[in-house]
Amino acid sequence: MAKFVPQSTTPDDIRKSNSSILEAKRYRKSGTVKLLFGNALFRDKALKLGIYVEYTCPKVTEFREVPKRSFNCQCFDHLARNCTNEVKCSRCAGSRELTKENPCSVECVLYALCPNGHKAHPSCSFRCSAVEKALLQRKDGNK
Repeated sequence: MAKFVPQSTTPDDIRKSNSSILEAKRYRKSGTVKLLFGNALFRDKALKLGIYVEYTCPKVTEFREVPKRSFNCQCFDHLARNCTNEVKCSRCAGSRELTKENPCSVECVLYALCPNGHKAHPSCSFRCSAVEKALLQRKDGNK
């Protein structure tokens, strides 16, 4: 992922300026572009130094896939629209109806408790073993 790519720079501009990039795709309407490299050596160099595109040098980071998650109960492999479980806060695992008028408290940011039964991180953290498990199940299912 190349971050902070100017909006005026198109994915074609990136491919033309870097011959080792096979594919470039803008991620939504942000300054982030997903890159597919042709060789590992150039990818490693880009991760260290960035890439040069139109007089800028966007930072390149490793792409991390995120599994489907219900933003209702914070469990993986289903979406909120299909969820019948109890609503939970993604940071403190508190079970209450969260709205703009009734947001979770500031303390919940300080005392993260994973709704998936773990401690010391929010549900979306890559430190969560439930995230790793969901990604592995997704890869096994796509074979």
